[in-house]
Amino acid sequence: MRAFPATVLLLLTASVRASHFTKTRDPDGFLSPTVTVSGGAVAGTRVILPSALAIADQFWGVPYAKSPPQRFEPPERPEPWNGVLEAKKPRPACIQQFAYINHKIFNTPPSEESEDCLYLNVFRSEAPGFGKPVMFWLYPGGLQFGDASRPIYDGSILAAYHDVIVVVPNFRSNVFGFSNSPELNLTSRNAGFYDQRLALEWVQENIAAFGGDPKRVTVFGNSAGGTSIDRLITTWPVDPPFQAAIIQSGQATFAPYHLTDGQASWSQLAHHFGCSSQSSAIACLREVPATDIKSYIEETGILFIPVTDNVTQLSAADARRARQARNVANVPLLIGSNGQEGSAFWRHAPDDLDNFLRVFFAGDEELQRLVNLTYPLSPAGSATTYQRLASIFTDLVFTCPTSLLAASSASAGLPTWRYFYNASFPELAPLPGLGAYHTGEVPLVFGTYPPGNATPSALATSNFMQRVWTEFAKNPIAGPGWNKIGTMSPDDMAYMDRTFSGVQLKDPRLVDSKCWIFKGVYERIEDPPWVLKGNMHLQAPLGI
Repeated sequence: MRAFPATVLLLLTASVRASHFTKTRDPDGFLSPTVTVSGGAVAGTRVILPSALAIADQFWGVPYAKSPPQRFEPPERPEPWNGVLEAKKPRPACIQQFAYINHKIFNTPPSEESEDCLYLNVFRSEAPGFGKPVMFWLYPGGLQFGDASRPIYDGSILAAYHDVIVVVPNFRSNVFGFSNSPELNLTSRNAGFYDQRLALEWVQENIAAFGGDPKRVTVFGNSAGGTSIDRLITTWPVDPPFQAAIIQSGQATFAPYHLTDGQASWSQLAHHFGCSSQSSAIACLREVPATDIKSYIEETGILFIPVTDNVTQLSAADARRARQARNVANVPLLIGSNGQEGSAFWRHAPDDLDNFLRVFFAGDEELQRLVNLTYPLSPAGSATTYQRLASIFTDLVFTCPTSLLAASSASAGLPTWRYFYNASFPELAPLPGLGAYHTGEVPLVFGTYPPGNATPSALATSNFMQRVWTEFAKNPIAGPGWNKIGTMSPDDMAYMDRTFSGVQLKDPRLVDSKCWIFKGVYERIEDPPWVLKGNMHLQAPLGI
């Protein structure tokens, strides 16, 4: 059984089943849609969506940066091209770490990988128009893996049925995006975040060519994509290139842990490839084949994470201070989490949970006691160790931080709405018993679930979520249809369950009832007490 660092269990997303809906590329009689962007002309493809009720234009692999980039460096603007660029098939993913998770869990083919990866995909309705709202998606993957061209992130259904423009960029992750090389200036080390920013700048300059309005951009993302958006909000307080944000199951401001920086990982990598003794380790590592670097970081499980540079990332403490000072992007925010986020991470729990908690919450015996009291084993044996640990993880890492981020954002003056996704559709889940698992809502938001497996309630929930997400993008200040956080209404959270109505309004305290035991952890103004290092190995999510 393959071991993962404990930090991976907090960073990685348990990706969802990729699905293909029936479509025809470039059917007879359709001319390839062509637009002109700053780099030159781009030709896409036109597809018929299911039931032939709508037609979408797809532009796969539009360059937003010079690609391949200089390894480990921030991106540069793309070079112009001559003629018409064919944007009719997906480009490779950036170099992945732990990408085999998708294949082993969900039996999906691995993505082609390359350093030549700084491209984005654009989806729009074939209906003409201008000034359409834009939805800019940042994918999950723990900043270790991710691929803009996975079928699950195909924005055609959102674009065609809801008349929005969907943009999905690739961005670098792991050591290729966050090397933390001491030879780079501190403000140049988070190359992956600069990829995201340059893609947003590209949207500002070019999305009008596709019929979009650069003043109506909503950023949305899940897990690591959500934490990236939280970072954008806290580090881009003036004139942000987006007008609204949707954060799904991820945030960086109220993390219950902090991670050691990647310098130790960088030193280990340089030593392994004989670069430590060279005059420039970074120049030496640039000569090593990317596939060799990928193999080594996957085999060892060493992690490379963002560095606090005060440009693309603040410390958690400074991010909290920024909200308190209202020095953040003042944009409407929709934020939420899922009911059983931890179920996919802890499929095989440690036998001795008490000992695990002593290690995880080292130095805080009172918290260990409260956790054991609040999450007891059921006398009837129905609450297993796995279920206890999954519940603790769900509340500690997702539910409670989401509650705090929603409240602090509202206090900072951001119009803020909260949802709680608790719908479980076993027919769409990769494994039985996961419930509303981490990333489980993503295919419903995009409408990319396997349609043959979907029940009427799954279809209704998906239609509802698509409508909420896109209507929020069209008019974020009006909100998604329920009360904002801070309106003093007891029912100011949307509870999305397996119902045909799609949503119920509930008091957030119903899902936050156990958060009081972690209150002291999150509200410490300094960084949280637990430092997780990459040498504490546990079983992989779902027992891989």
